[in-house]
Amino acid sequence: MRRTRCLVWIGCLLITSCARPQSDLPVPQPLSDGGSGSRGLPSAVGADPVPSLEPSLSSPTPGTESTPRPGPAGRLMGIGLPGFSGDGGPAWLAALSHPAGVTTRRGEVLVSDTGNGRIRRIDADGLASTWLGPDPAIDPPLTGPTRIVADDLSGLVFFTEPTLGLVRCVDIEGRVITVLGGGSLSAIQAGSGVSGRDAHLSAPVGLALDPAGRLLVADAGAHVVWQVDLDTGWRARGLAGSGAAGGTGDGGPAIAAGLDGPVDVQVTPGGEVLVVEESGHRVRRIRTDGVIERVAGTGLPGHDGDGLPALRSRLRGPTSVLALQDGTLYLTDRGNHRLVRVAPDGVMTAVAIEVEDPALLVPVSDQQGLLLDPGRHDLHAIHLAPTEGPATDVTGLP
Repeated sequence: MRRTRCLVWIGCLLITSCARPQSDLPVPQPLSDGGSGSRGLPSAVGADPVPSLEPSLSSPTPGTESTPRPGPAGRLMGIGLPGFSGDGGPAWLAALSHPAGVTTRRGEVLVSDTGNGRIRRIDADGLASTWLGPDPAIDPPLTGPTRIVADDLSGLVFFTEPTLGLVRCVDIEGRVITVLGGGSLSAIQAGSGVSGRDAHLSAPVGLALDPAGRLLVADAGAHVVWQVDLDTGWRARGLAGSGAAGGTGDGGPAIAAGLDGPVDVQVTPGGEVLVVEESGHRVRRIRTDGVIERVAGTGLPGHDGDGLPALRSRLRGPTSVLALQDGTLYLTDRGNHRLVRVAPDGVMTAVAIEVEDPALLVPVSDQQGLLLDPGRHDLHAIHLAPTEGPATDVTGLP
């Protein structure tokens, strides 16, 4: 089993706790519903937290009962200004500085407070704390954790530090271990696999875990995607990208394709790998047979209206992607300050418009996600819809 092998490798053989259900996540502190009919959430920022984050879609408007749509956003953490404060108190009153990563783990939310060189935690009661911070035992010292991903089975937490060129792991005893980076070998030189510490990374950003026991890493600086096998001594090899910046290779092997600034990598429910290329203004898919193809964006920066096929719709610096069970994709089109949805039929529509800095969207369930806004130094919970519906304007975020 993957869990057993991973824990043995670390040397920690006993773990008795199990993951909490999704409903134990802390509740957001949302805006007043303004007549939107949202259910099951407090009505305003500052309301007493409720110890659950159960998906709660907005009540349908007349004539749209069969078309669920995202509900109003709620602020989970951050005050809209950069700073460091709030540990021990309600997370929605805790200050962050340029947060760049978020994940859920066993009923809690972990946030990369990048500007403060820390990882913060929101517990199931909605309280903030520092989960990982400055510590002389951490070598090299933390410089700015960025993307973060957790494995509920093993309890391991992985995060990237682009300035150090490292991917690091926090084990269940709190030790920080280098998983990938610090060596001299490129993804091409790695061939069929090398020790992760022999690999050289330029600017690792995006992270994902897949059901097969692999950690996927998007290196924006080297224009490649690495994969680290957690079940075989954490050996690493290239998954996609020739190392040359570009948009070539669609229809062929992903390892030979030119990528351009990959900053996010995610695994779909069907086992395909999605790669977001910020500099390439597109999203591509690596099929289970290893072939790469474009799924959104033309490769040129721009902005197009709703209703066009995603392959013909321009993006501007996309930074993350989220895949739902039915094939719906959500993209943070950061340069256009919007969130867009690609329906299973390939049609793209705007979901949230005029968001100041939508940088990262990660799933909680098929009905709810977490959205980071580094420009406002805060984190929000938003509702997702697997089917096409009206756009939701979240410009009034507190």
